[in-house]
Amino acid sequence: DTIYNLLEPEGELGFWGDEEQNIYEREMITNSKNKKRVYTGVPGAWGNLSRSYRCNGKVAKLAQLFQKKYLNQYDDKVMEYQENMFDDTSIKYVFEPNTENTIEKRIVNIFISLVKQKKLHYDDVCILSDRVALLRLVDQELGNRGYKTETTFETQEEYLFLKKQYNGEELQGKLDDIRRAAKHCFWMESGKIKLSTVHSYKGWGIDTEILIIMPELENKNVLKDAFGI
Repeated sequence: DTIYNLLEPEGELGFWGDEEQNIYEREMITNSKNKKRVYTGVPGAWGNLSRSYRCNGKVAKLAQLFQKKYLNQYDDKVMEYQENMFDDTSIKYVFEPNTENTIEKRIVNIFISLVKQKKLHYDDVCILSDRVALLRLVDQELGNRGYKTETTFETQEEYLFLKKQYNGEELQGKLDDIRRAAKHCFWMESGKIKLSTVHSYKGWGIDTEILIIMPELENKNVLKDAFGI
């Protein structure tokens, strides 16, 4: 009601919901066509957005191919996008098999190689993953090599220090406090390398994004023991 009162006469207020990006597991409802939608409490019929306004060109095409192959339940909602003949976007997939180097060292080596090859400024690079524990190790490795970073989460040192004193919900509460403060101070033009979880930052406003995709491990305890999650 407060927001509606701020509108000019004949003004409109729009809400967008995307069930494919329900990363916080918000309540879903099923409509008459057995399609799941995000529950918002906003009255009125929903329309379908069929054109992408956030990305175009090669990134949009890659997103479409991913959706078709891995999210086949959404095949009927393929987004349209505008081709751009001046789009110089390049997408490179790097597979890193297990070697004598740790995963964080291999990721940092990829970062250094990319920066040198493309002559990038650190301020234009963001490293993303869905696993904060892995990002902590990458952040630590970058620090050990003399790089300055900007993150949306605690450092590995902070995590290990808190883990010695707290556990369970109390530990998680302490970590959440640090992450809220880090997100608030996360500055895109800091001149530093950015590291973030995909939950906190999607990378739309960055020139170069390194997305770390980790396979699911059959033995979850391996990841828990190695990374502390």
